[in-house]
Amino acid sequence: MSKTISNSTRTLLTVIAIAGLLITLVPSFLNWQGIIGPERVNTLMMWGTIIWFVPAILLFGKEPETTENE
Repeated sequence: MSKTISNSTRTLLTVIAIAGLLITLVPSFLNWQGIIGPERVNTLMMWGTIIWFVPAILLFGKEPETTENE
């Protein structure tokens, strides 16, 4: 099993991880402004954490795939 992932896969996983982090952070500010309630904040932060952890685990310790010319 190879420990490398392609650059396009790495980019996709990075975008998903950033989206998960935003889903984790934004509800706190929305609750602070009184736009959403604490129950919704808890749910969104839980999902954001899960969405962040999955690609972060896949990205951790993996080197990007390189070509012979690099």
